[in-house]
Amino acid sequence: MRRADQIPAVAYGKELKPVALAVSPKALKDAILGKFGLNCVIKLEIEGGESFHTLVAEHQYHPVSRELLHADFLRIDMNKPVDIDVPFELKGRAKGVVLGGELRQVYRQLPVTCMPGQIPEKIVLDVSDLGLDDSVAVKGLQLPEGVTVRMGENRTVAAVVAGRKAKAADAEAEPAKA
Repeated sequence: MRRADQIPAVAYGKELKPVALAVSPKALKDAILGKFGLNCVIKLEIEGGESFHTLVAEHQYHPVSRELLHADFLRIDMNKPVDIDVPFELKGRAKGVVLGGELRQVYRQLPVTCMPGQIPEKIVLDVSDLGLDDSVAVKGLQLPEGVTVRMGENRTVAAVVAGRKAKAADAEAEPAKA
């Protein structure tokens, strides 16, 4: 199989029999290195006519050559929501950082539920308006239509905390007590 430039793979899903596959490592690598990464919906077509949509559940690389060795595909129904982790990024320079605070990003990925065709590339939060000791919770995120975060709505995802510079400036601004 490897001499024919193929790697072993398996496709499985809820209440479905696992299917052994041989896939092109180049095509798989191109898919998972694209803008959606591992969240890319891949349509697998099997010789004999059967085809189905999948997500990459697992993949293994060779530790030295970094060539793909194996892949597991999770079969999905395009009409049912999926649970998936999506990259979370912050953009902009927070006002509180300019005043000496520190921007803290609590999560690098957010667990979301959405239809397979609505999986966002990433979720971006503009932090430009965050002042000292301000924070943003899940309920403050602007999510694409049909996407929900699988966390409590009051869970903090980003915050600006007073750093050493801000604390020192506050101490100097306070009048000395005698």
